[in-house]
Amino acid sequence: KSTSWFFVKEIKSLEDLAKQYGLDFDLQISGSTKTATKAAGINGELFIVPYSVTVVGSFNNIEKYVEAAEHTSFVNQTQDVSIQAIEGKTRAVLNSVFYLKS
Repeated sequence: KSTSWFFVKEIKSLEDLAKQYGLDFDLQISGSTKTATKAAGINGELFIVPYSVTVVGSFNNIEKYVEAAEHTSFVNQTQDVSIQAIEGKTRAVLNSVFYLKS
């Protein structure tokens, strides 16, 4: 099963949030369900799949997007954020992980 099929609802949710705040959105998944690693310090079968989201738009709307993305209905964790001003807009890259149960 491909990761993109596994995370369709999650990806759509993040994409809809970006659209709600008028942001350009790009998501890259850098792992797969086959290469997922076990989450450290967790009893049980919880695995992580890394992904990166790039959003471009106004700083205020990026801030709202990040806050909303932290309160989604699925488990994810942003591990690092970089923000840049480019041609009158703000570009933010969020490196995160999806958590999945096997």
